Amino acid sequence: MTPMCSFLTIDALASREAVAKFIAPLKSAGVTFALSWFAGEESALEMAPSLGISYLKIDGSLAAKIAREPRDKARLANIVQRCHKAGIRTVCMLVEDDETLAHLRTIHVDYVQGFGIGRPRVLEGF
Repeated sequence: MTPMCSFLTIDALASREAVAKFIAPLKSAGVTFALSWFAGEESALEMAPSLGISYLKIDGSLAAKIAREPRDKARLANIVQRCHKAGIRTVCMLVEDDETLAHLRTIHVDYVQGFGIGRPRVLEGF
């Protein structure tokens, strides 16, 4: 399994140069990085490719209304498309129901997590 590190968006935005210096040697050693709790900030979306981010973890607040609000679905689809063009995979957090999951499939989100997918459970034997 490839090691992965996650950064909170605000941390990465606050110290872009320090984050880039931290990521570079670890990325060359095979560590992948995720930008977590992305809530639609344009600057974070523009910054992610230059930092070597492999995954964008999309805050569930962006997906919460996509089944009812076409504008929200279009906005999220645009984010996913931009990530894919930059070689960044997407993870949507807090997916709570089948209807939201179905809409996320249509816009090609790569991964999902949340109670709608499965409840947290104890990892026995590890």
